[in-house]
Amino acid sequence: IKFNVTGTTGDTTPLNLDAELLDLNAFPIPVKVVPGSVHLLLYGDASGDGRVDQADTLCVLKWIVGLEDKPDIGTPRFLAADVNQNRVIDVGDAMFIAQYNAKLRNVYFR
Repeated sequence: IKFNVTGTTGDTTPLNLDAELLDLNAFPIPVKVVPGSVHLLLYGDASGDGRVDQADTLCVLKWIVGLEDKPDIGTPRFLAADVNQNRVIDVGDAMFIAQYNAKLRNVYFR
């Protein structure tokens, strides 16, 4: 499934899906679909302003040294800042964002 989305980091929209599954003989396969939501993430957008720039590097560094409170784990802002996806916001994330801004990493931080 592919979605085209618009918005900035942290924007949400309800996600209501319906599913019908069939086996190779066209017999129904029981399935339960749970309504949820989709959170738009722009990896590296720690500040939540819709851009990835050096302000995001500075934002992450402030969190690391304790000048500002880090976002709660699992929130869209946390997930956008945790670009190396190790479930911790650390100097590695700040480095990745700085490298992205210097064109040393691609948009997916690989």
